Amino acid sequence: MIEDDSYDYFGEPQEPSTSPGRWIVFVLLLILGSVTVFGSILTAPPDVYLMYVVLLLPMVVLLLYAAYRWAQGRPIAPTDLDEDARILATMRAHALPAEHVGGLEMYRCPDCGLSFELSNATPVDDRVVLCPFCKTRLYIE
Repeated sequence: MIEDDSYDYFGEPQEPSTSPGRWIVFVLLLILGSVTVFGSILTAPPDVYLMYVVLLLPMVVLLLYAAYRWAQGRPIAPTDLDEDARILATMRAHALPAEHVGGLEMYRCPDCGLSFELSNATPVDDRVVLCPFCKTRLYIE
């Protein structure tokens, strides 16, 4: 197996760090973005206004949003690592997640929509079974 020397995200959570320098950078980007948008619209001919509104304005707004989140010390695109690990485990099994039905050992196949008992399913791998109706690989959580 390949050694994974990436950052350990499961370690102690880090507190968001913010500083006056980050806010100065944000204010500079805010001024620069505003000057860029208004300056380009004022100097451009009217027939290209739509191009600036469709292309330039969303890029500047996204840049300002990312800079604002960065200045606050928060992640720009927060992720739920537990949910990612669950999704990756399902992908590793190359199977659809079976939906648990009720308090019994009943599961529903997301492909055909039929419910079945776990004892009727054919085991394929650890926590992976075949749907008895449509033969789809299902991951049992």
